Amino acid sequence: ENIKGTIKSITDFGIFIGLPGNIDGLIHVSDITWDNEEIINLANYKKGTELEAFILTIDPKRQRISLGLKQLEDDPFAIFMTNNKKGKVINGVASEVDENNALVLIGNNIKGLINISEVSEENIQDLRSVLKSGDAIEAIIIGFDRKNRTVKLSIKAKEATEEREALETYKADESESIAKTSLGDLLKSKFTKKDG
Repeated sequence: ENIKGTIKSITDFGIFIGLPGNIDGLIHVSDITWDNEEIINLANYKKGTELEAFILTIDPKRQRISLGLKQLEDDPFAIFMTNNKKGKVINGVASEVDENNALVLIGNNIKGLINISEVSEENIQDLRSVLKSGDAIEAIIIGFDRKNRTVKLSIKAKEATEEREALETYKADESESIAKTSLGDLLKSKFTKKDG
């Protein structure tokens, strides 16, 4: 359920809102946005501004109500997980690369992470030697880190899958052509040998 109130005060850990009936509601900093808490700028919120929020819990004893802003919208990470299963190939752009990991922006504020062990079969000592910020990346989803809201990605697994698929296609083509020609070839070779 949603409720409207006026911002009374702003602290490091959240926003206090005055609600009807002289009750205070608190929007904890973790309930302001689905994005990373570190990027929240509380200066964007001004005392005296009216806000609509979602009621999370009501504590009658302490006369406190916990509110959320992000709950007014669906969680983009949850939606992404529903629509993109493990094994799906996705595109992104490397945004931060250090020695062992690359942060990949997938779009719609979704972040992916590639560990150095998931880049190549070859032994890479420093990820920055093969990837830099701004590089386009095509990788396969190998898992989800719900706590850190990141998608685990692998370039190595994607290449291995492609190789396996190419091999299977090649084998299928081979066996088909063998099946078609072997009988005819056998008969032909028998007759030609006789004549010769």
